[in-house]
Amino acid sequence: MRDLLSLAQSAAQYAYRDAKDRIGGKHVQAAIRQLGNRYLVGVGASHKYRIQHLLKGQHFSTADSTSRELLVNRQVLEYSKGGRDYFKVHPALAEVLSPKA
Repeated sequence: MRDLLSLAQSAAQYAYRDAKDRIGGKHVQAAIRQLGNRYLVGVGASHKYRIQHLLKGQHFSTADSTSRELLVNRQVLEYSKGGRDYFKVHPALAEVLSPKA
C-alpha cells in the first residue's frame, strides 16, 4: 500500500511539473523508475548479485544475512501461493535493473 501511495504521489508530481491536468503513462513510468532507483540506493555488489540471480529465475534462500537484508529492505518480496512461498524482486527495482528491449 505504501508503494502505491508513493507511486501515485510521484506520478501526480510529474504530471504537475509537465503542466498536465491528468496523469499519463509517461508520468507513471517516471514514478516507477524513481521508486526503483530508491530501492537501488545502497545496494552493494553481493546484494545486486543475489537480485540478478533472482531476476533470472534462480533459487532464493533466506538462510544468509544478505538475502534477509533484501527482504527487510523490501528489495525482494515474499509471496505465497497454494501453501508455497516464493520470492520476487520488487517490481520497481526489477524495472530499473532489467535491460530494455
